[in-house]
Amino acid sequence: MSRLDQYDFIEYAKRKNIEGTGSESNPIIFKTDFLEEFEEPFVFVDSDLFIKFIGIDFHKQDDWVVFKNCKNMTFENCSFNKVKFKRCLNITLNDSKITFLYLSKCNSSFFENNTTGHLLIYRSFGNQFKSCHFNSAVNAHSRGNVFEKVQIDDFDYEKFVKGLGGKWLIFANFAILIVIIIELPTLFNSWSNPNFLSVNLVVISVLLLTLLYINLLFLWNSLKARKFLPNLLA
Repeated sequence: MSRLDQYDFIEYAKRKNIEGTGSESNPIIFKTDFLEEFEEPFVFVDSDLFIKFIGIDFHKQDDWVVFKNCKNMTFENCSFNKVKFKRCLNITLNDSKITFLYLSKCNSSFFENNTTGHLLIYRSFGNQFKSCHFNSAVNAHSRGNVFEKVQIDDFDYEKFVKGLGGKWLIFANFAILIVIIIELPTLFNSWSNPNFLSVNLVVISVLLLTLLYINLLFLWNSLKARKFLPNLLA
């Protein structure tokens, strides 16, 4: 896996005599397929340089292309198979084709005139989507986003707008509790056998911790999302 940061971008730009310092007034502009020099899959991390990718075919690789903790990146006329933006800020993605777009904890980014197979947006706030088409879309705890002139073929309108659906949590809790109930007789029957007892105690403990974790995570995500207005579909 290639893990690339802003210093890799700067070094590559110097090697290829690509102009640009990475400042807002003088961004680094990539127009050639530089990805061939690096091992797939790609993870781009910790960059706040102003970088433009124009006409880059990220679609050549089947695995995820991940941008993590990146800012100030612009994509124009690019193509992706599966792309994930995690904890990214001020991302612009225009006139591009994406099979699967995943936004996780992204803020203040702009997406316009893109054709996307599937959108998954998780705990992301203050983003704008304009004139985009999605075959399907799922929202998890994301609010304060504006969708203007956007077409979504398959989605749950109420859940997508409110971003606070928790039906899955009920099923998850129910499933884990059923497993715990099934496991309890085995725990009691192994009381006289220290080895089996310790194994069963570990199993029960892991299940209880999992139950606690998913409920606390859901509560935290919900409280954070409620600070923002519902998503706007205009």
